[in-house]
Amino acid sequence: LKPVKQRVREIASLLVVDKMRLKLGLETSVPSLHMGFTGAPGTGKTTVALRMGQILQRMGYCRTGHVVVATRDDLVGQYVGHTAPKTKEMVKKAMGGILLVDEAYYLYNAANDRDYGQESIEILLNVMENNKEDLIVVLAGYQDKMDRFYSFIPGMASRIGNHIKFPDYEVDELAEIGKVMCRELEYKLGPGSDEALHKYLAIRKDMPFFANARTVRNSIDLARMSSAVRVFNEKMSPSSDGMVSEDDLMTLMPADFVSAMEENRVVHASGLPTPHTLFTPPKEMVKKAMGGILLVDEAYYLYNAANDRDYGQESVEILLNVMENNKEDIIVVLAGYKDRMDAFYGFIPGMASRIGNHIEFPDYEDDELVEIGKVMCREVEYNLGPGTEPTLKEYLSKRKRMPFFANARTVRNAIDLARMGSAIRVFNEKMSPASDGMVSADELMTIMPEDFPALEDGLTGVE
Repeated sequence: LKPVKQRVREIASLLVVDKMRLKLGLETSVPSLHMGFTGAPGTGKTTVALRMGQILQRMGYCRTGHVVVATRDDLVGQYVGHTAPKTKEMVKKAMGGILLVDEAYYLYNAANDRDYGQESIEILLNVMENNKEDLIVVLAGYQDKMDRFYSFIPGMASRIGNHIKFPDYEVDELAEIGKVMCRELEYKLGPGSDEALHKYLAIRKDMPFFANARTVRNSIDLARMSSAVRVFNEKMSPSSDGMVSEDDLMTLMPADFVSAMEENRVVHASGLPTPHTLFTPPKEMVKKAMGGILLVDEAYYLYNAANDRDYGQESVEILLNVMENNKEDIIVVLAGYKDRMDAFYGFIPGMASRIGNHIEFPDYEDDELVEIGKVMCREVEYNLGPGTEPTLKEYLSKRKRMPFFANARTVRNAIDLARMGSAIRVFNEKMSPASDGMVSADELMTIMPEDFPALEDGLTGVE
């Protein structure tokens, strides 16, 4: 972050010189300290804002030096008359310090003149002009989106005196960040692990959804998980005495980063899936999931690239905020089809960088599907009669190669169809003139090979 550090030094130097000029009775004026931070995720924008607050407080240009981080969700209301109180409340909290508006461009919706974000922008413009001696506003986001935002709100750009661009970290810097993270977590790099981490990050940097320090954090977490699995397997081995030393629990080995690298090659990114289905209002669902897991199924439906007015964007922004600021109290799992999820992450890059583990669920093998079917039968108190298990396997093997196959759901539907076939068979048998009409418990509980329908007949009813 050399360009960033240099810009901070320049700002500090000007303020120091102004203080000296003031003591000598020379004319001076406080320069605009409002700032614009642009750069990719994980480049340290929030961290630098915190450091700036501390520096400016020591120099007497900031009363408290505290930083209040806000997103659109914190500033913009959902109905008429709701935005102004929300924005003013956040401004009040930040007075004497810094108000950091993350991804500030979401405040303005060019496709919707009635969007309530405009009211929040007007309040911020007024505060930046009239309260600049007691509040520093920092607007942060991606470079291209921030440039468009400034073009829509020209009065905003003119009020910002310091535009600081945050470049991506170099690989050596990323490796140093990784070492610092390890020390903070009381881990150490074993022999050869330094080189393995460096190699891992060099490869990861060229893959999709790279997010600088966030990616490093996710990488260290993946290596820690690999280390835990390695130690567990070693100590459970028959040749081991089962004793685990403190050093075993603190050391990351090169193989741990190889495992993490293979994981990222499979998923092309880092990402931890997320539980509970999200309906409006999104805040209510988040509240219900606090202390647990929020699973957002088919998460890509939250974003409509063809419609800027789509309300799903608001849910995305709330989730981004919660995933960053409440990660110790909620786990978010995003689920869906792989190709669509990759496209979703492409539209919402800040989402991918907040996810630490991607898990890809493969289709079940034929034998696994049969075992699932047998479990389902036991749960509804049915038995597979003589010769029925091979019939079930053959049915599922063929069904797997046909359209709309849905793994365990297809198995459940197949079992339900067989139960209906069994019911019809028993009914017809007992209604026969040659039958005494008596039905045994075994007959009501047994599925026979002939109970499975011909696949052509059953296909429309399977899904």
